[in-house]
Amino acid sequence: MSSAEVTAGTTCARLLRVLEPLLTWTGPPDPDADLADAGLTSLSAVRLMLEIESEFGTEVPLALLLECRTPRDLADRIDRADGEDADGAAGPVDVVADPEARHEPVPATPMQEAYVVGRYPELDPDAFGCHHYHEFACDGLDTERLARAWTRLVEHFDALRLTGVGHHQRVQPSVRVPAPVVHDTDGADALEAEARAVRRRLSHHRYPPGHWPPFQVEICREPAGRAVVHLSLDGTVTDAHGTDLLLHHWWQAYENDEHRLPDAPFSLRDTLDALARHRAGPAHKAAVSRAAERLKGLPGGPPVLRPEPPLPPPGLDGHLRTPRRGRLTPAQWAGLRARATALRVSPTSLVLTAFTEALAPAGPHEPFTLVLTTTDRPRLPAAAEAIVGPYTSGCLLVVDAHTPDPDEAARTVHQQVWEALSHAHAGSVEVLRELRARGGGAPALPVVFTSLLDLDFEGAGRGSMSDHERYVVGQTSGIALDHQMRERDGGLDYRWDTADALFPPGTPEALFTRFGRLLRGLCEPAPGTTVPARDLQQAYLVARLDGRTGRGCQYHQSFHVDDLDLARLRAAWRDLVGAHEALRLRAGADGTLGVLPEAPADLDVPVLDVPEGADADAVDRAVRAALTHRPFGLGRGPHTDL
Repeated sequence: MSSAEVTAGTTCARLLRVLEPLLTWTGPPDPDADLADAGLTSLSAVRLMLEIESEFGTEVPLALLLECRTPRDLADRIDRADGEDADGAAGPVDVVADPEARHEPVPATPMQEAYVVGRYPELDPDAFGCHHYHEFACDGLDTERLARAWTRLVEHFDALRLTGVGHHQRVQPSVRVPAPVVHDTDGADALEAEARAVRRRLSHHRYPPGHWPPFQVEICREPAGRAVVHLSLDGTVTDAHGTDLLLHHWWQAYENDEHRLPDAPFSLRDTLDALARHRAGPAHKAAVSRAAERLKGLPGGPPVLRPEPPLPPPGLDGHLRTPRRGRLTPAQWAGLRARATALRVSPTSLVLTAFTEALAPAGPHEPFTLVLTTTDRPRLPAAAEAIVGPYTSGCLLVVDAHTPDPDEAARTVHQQVWEALSHAHAGSVEVLRELRARGGGAPALPVVFTSLLDLDFEGAGRGSMSDHERYVVGQTSGIALDHQMRERDGGLDYRWDTADALFPPGTPEALFTRFGRLLRGLCEPAPGTTVPARDLQQAYLVARLDGRTGRGCQYHQSFHVDDLDLARLRAAWRDLVGAHEALRLRAGADGTLGVLPEAPADLDVPVLDVPEGADADAVDRAVRAALTHRPFGLGRGPHTDL
């Protein structure tokens, strides 16, 4: 029997059938293929863990999946379980189609309940709940046709007809869909002025508890045919996957009146009822209890906020969020993914490593906790991918280590992420409630990390409103920094939505810039030439080998320039880096020095736009402090920052 053959009916053969739809195969499923090379991501790994429990009746924690390089290794691990029964806490849920009950009340998810509580100003000074705002620029838009397409979506997707979100939420059988508000303007300048006014009004809208509809659509247009579409969407009715479904099918229904909207053999209510029944079971309650015990003494979020948060501005229900956007070019993103593959970690884990380092203090620090956004969709049948719904969940990641070696740091974070995901069936909201119920309290966790790299559905990438997106911002009560990232046009787009008023002045800009520099450092190829370190360089490097405790030697200069031509500055900087080896010098984690053969093709100079109303001098001081006092880590990219 060849290595690529397995006996029918064996564990390995059954496992290959489970793996076939989850991974990307270049040929027939191979029992000796590398799981990572076949595309085993964090989301598909969660699905695999659930499918293994369903197919074999045994649990294989995600952390153990890391030890299994091939399907054959994993099959051996399943066989060695030797009848260890799973308790069902982490397994798939049983969704029963009940068409007659489609419009009956159904319990809210724990995350929905948290969002609803967050809408009450009496309970939370940042009373947005969860809200997302999208803005699209379209040429030659037929507003009536777009309105008809939106009406079709509301009539088709039950989530857009949810009312009474909370303990007695239900899907309305039929609704009168409000028509989009259209603002006619007389030219391009007036269009932009009106669009800014709509943005100010809708981008931080609060939907009162029990309110319907959970959306608003407004359109600004001018005679030449250009239009700006504004969408305000209540986050209690859908997750990111559902939002992408809506935006895709909205555009497809706009383009084609006959576009077929997706169906599932069960309803939104059926899935929410199945999840509620599972949460009410003894296995799940025991899992939440175990998670709370494991996380007893949970540390708070990273120490980046003001010690005493200010009250929201007068007349507002919460603090305004500022979106900051960055991008890795296709070449940079390919470099980062290649590095992740070489380290046998996921690209998400590698980005998360840069994220945690950007937020960590410059000196010794205590552990801190991040909330990782997860989803309950992997626990549902695959057909649920066609449903728009509120399946968002979360898990808690304690960041408790730093190593000067960036590769080791990435492996550590990857292991921690998979261990956290192994317990993700006990969601963050439920675990924090259990900690409070035990009298130990639960710390504030104001930083969320969301990766949308695995988000996919039938038809994705074939035309969407998101292709025309020009502005987006989200806000969630109690969350001061929400990181999101996704692939787009071959590169990586990332965005931070920050409540700037909760940070010391200038801190969000400084942190975001540092994160971008660390991220780009992960994309670089290895230096082509090694050079010996001179005596003074060796002394500086030794001071840095202990990580954050020593800076070695660095200095900062700042210049005030009127009418700066950014394009010429960038070009001049690229010329300097290309001409001088010192600016292409890189120090490895062990202190060895190397020189890049040429200036990176994607070399960029980040520009910080001071938000409206912010103190420009305070931002300048914060950036200056960050550039002066944060050491350049070894093995973490360039030793210059502009």
